[in-house]
Amino acid sequence: MKRSYRYARDYTISPDGQVHYHGALYEFVNPDSAEMFKRFVIQSGIIAVMMLVCGFLPVFSMRLSAFVIFPYGIDLIAAFILLVSCIRLLCVPSPMEQRMFDTSYSRLLPVSAIVALASSVAFIGHLVFVLTHLYLGVALVDFIFAAAMAVAAALGVLIFLSSKKIRFRSYDA
Repeated sequence: MKRSYRYARDYTISPDGQVHYHGALYEFVNPDSAEMFKRFVIQSGIIAVMMLVCGFLPVFSMRLSAFVIFPYGIDLIAAFILLVSCIRLLCVPSPMEQRMFDTSYSRLLPVSAIVALASSVAFIGHLVFVLTHLYLGVALVDFIFAAAMAVAAALGVLIFLSSKKIRFRSYDA
C-alpha cells in the first residue's frame, strides 16, 4: 500500500456524507501534558532560531571543517522537524488519531536525540578546529557559535528526557 494511503482504511464515509474514524486513538494521561507540550514548542523554537542564526555567523569552522558543517546541517534540518512535531503535538485535540500520533509524538524521541547528538558533535568539532587553528584568531562569533551549539545540545537532551516521561493510553475508536 502506498504511503499516502496508509491511513485511508481507518476512515469510512456514511451514506449521509459524514466521515467516521475507526482506527486507534491515543490519549495522554499526564495531567500537565499541555504545559509540557508548550515547553517543548518553546524549547524547540529556541533551538531552530539558534541554528538559523548560526548559519549566518562568519565562523571559519563553518567554511573549513566538515566536522562542523555536516553536523550543523543535520542539526538545522532536525531542529525544524522537531519544531513542526512539537507544534503539531500542541495543536491536536486530546484523543489523537494514529496518523497524528505517528507524525508528532513518535518523532520526539529520535529527532530530539539527533538534535542533541549533532549539536554536541558540531560543538566538539568547532572547539577542536578553533584550538588547532589559533593562528586564524579567535573572535566573539566563535564563542557565540560554541555557546549556541552547547545550548542546543542541552535543550535537545532536555526534550528527550522530558518526552520519555509522557504517558498515554491507546484504544480503538
